[in-house]
Amino acid sequence: MQVLFVHGLGRSPLCGSALLRRLRAEGWRTSNFGYLAALERLDGIVDRLASNLRRLARRGDYVLVGHSLGGVLLRMALNRLPSDVRQPCQLVLLASPVRDSRLARWSRSQRLYRMFSSDSGALLASAAKMKAIGAPTVPTLSIIGTRGDSRTRQAFAGQVNDGVLSRAEVMPWWSCDVVEVEDGHLGLPSNAQVVELVAEHLLAVCEPS
Repeated sequence: MQVLFVHGLGRSPLCGSALLRRLRAEGWRTSNFGYLAALERLDGIVDRLASNLRRLARRGDYVLVGHSLGGVLLRMALNRLPSDVRQPCQLVLLASPVRDSRLARWSRSQRLYRMFSSDSGALLASAAKMKAIGAPTVPTLSIIGTRGDSRTRQAFAGQVNDGVLSRAEVMPWWSCDVVEVEDGHLGLPSNAQVVELVAEHLLAVCEPS
């Protein structure tokens, strides 16, 4: 079985190391997809990712894991796959927004954020663009962080959040498995509980190949 990890905005493939190491120990073939939102257009990133998925599909069964923006990119790339291309047996979303982000909307007024995130940041701030991505048609596991702090609770008007996104912003509206973990947004991919939870879930639902 193959697994591809896609990191979040401003992060690197290294943030998925713990999970991929765990799956390699089970004999899985692991890989990363890297991008730099500040220097690449969103459409180009998604096109590259879709090409990567087509290569994975030609080699056999595969699983996709995306953290934050990485999960959004995966959903967009899946929409671009031709109907005759093998679909992933599972999509795992780690703290990945499914609607526009309050923090992204606020940050769009900041020049530094616009330079850092380019049109990927604009996507996260747009209710219409996020809605247009739609729901994935493959089995999905969504893991949501719930450890904000006093400052983020105030920023999110008392809503449960992970310090970057509120629960409402990452809670899928489609039918899928959802697990909440007490950790913050950035720490979720390397959280030991999350690593074991995702590994056990994938080993249970996906036949090794």
